[in-house]
Amino acid sequence: MLWLLLACARYEGPPQETGLADAYPRPLLVSAAAPHPDVQWLDVRPEADWAAGHVPGAAQVRWTDLAGYDADGVWTAAEVEAAAALLAERGLRAGVPIVVYDDWSDSWGGDGFLYWTLRQMGIPDVQVLNGGWDAWVAVDGPMATDTPPPGDLAPLGFEDVQASTEEVQAALEAGTPMLLDVRSAEEYEAGHIPGAHWLEYTRALHADGRLRTPEDLADLLADAGLGDPDAPVITYCAGGIRAGHTFFVLELMGYTQVQDYVGSWRAWTAAGGAVESDAVE
Repeated sequence: MLWLLLACARYEGPPQETGLADAYPRPLLVSAAAPHPDVQWLDVRPEADWAAGHVPGAAQVRWTDLAGYDADGVWTAAEVEAAAALLAERGLRAGVPIVVYDDWSDSWGGDGFLYWTLRQMGIPDVQVLNGGWDAWVAVDGPMATDTPPPGDLAPLGFEDVQASTEEVQAALEAGTPMLLDVRSAEEYEAGHIPGAHWLEYTRALHADGRLRTPEDLADLLADAGLGDPDAPVITYCAGGIRAGHTFFVLELMGYTQVQDYVGSWRAWTAAGGAVESDAVE
């Protein structure tokens, strides 16, 4: 029990956190302390961690199962149909709201990337658990080692939320959409797409993995040059995973035209895209 006591000691949930669904411009974030009737869970931690204990009934998939290299060796996301088939095989059902969670301390923002994956296939009612697995443990949430039966999840359409290298090149030439680099300052300064704004994805998080308040996030976004929630934005990182997390944050904050450049820096440099190097502002 010592590990549970330590986890509880370091988790400091904000007052009235159970009202998270109403706190942000879009109701995409849920609290471990709130009741969760009629939802299904998607655990995106490594399989061994899921097997050791998870939210009862949770399906499991890792972001590495849904991204990889294409025939040309360029980093890419799984096709929508293939992603849906895998998620159904792991236990996700059609027509039931989904809550995604991860271990924020051992992740590149995989919960946000899985949110993006489900958005791309047109799945409605997808939310993210604030603080991830640590938050669940901290409130003594129930745990199980069960394996859900296969589900029947299927794409309900195709949402245009993935940017291609050609679209990023067009944005560079036209000055819109805004390009947002969410890698570390060191990565950005070593080389980035010319004109890209910078906001490291971890800056949206508290030290315990919870999202910052709507007011704090609004200030962070404004400092990075974002303001109009209807203005188009393309996020990128090294391979689209961290960019998927920032995609989620932007949608949480009411942004309506966001795309993740899956492939990101790896795809851009493989294509011979222009590069500049300067310090973060």
